[in-house]
Amino acid sequence: MARTTDIIIIKSIDQLPAVDEIKSISREKALKLVFKGNTNEQRKRIGQYFVDTLSGFQVLIHTINPELNIVTEREKVEIKSNLDLEKIFGKHIEEIKKKSKFNLWKFLSLKRCAWR
Repeated sequence: MARTTDIIIIKSIDQLPAVDEIKSISREKALKLVFKGNTNEQRKRIGQYFVDTLSGFQVLIHTINPELNIVTEREKVEIKSNLDLEKIFGKHIEEIKKKSKFNLWKFLSLKRCAWR
């Protein structure tokens, strides 16, 4: 699932979005808060506050860049369905590999090695 990112430049603490605003973000969006000026000094504290108050969200406190990234967590159902797809695709890939080997051997007029 590709997400679009909303970027908010924070030059003063008054520009921070409210917790309720953040909670209303859809699953298809990510929120990036970019801190400028004196607000960067308070970024880690603000990030930790969001970590503590936003259950169901991942709050990523960037260690180098002056930013916080906030996204909704993936649900267990979504993760399970993706794992099921990986199993299905994995089986198909194995079948394709076997067919490709056989076609290559046939093309090169090789017989299968006895030790395989």
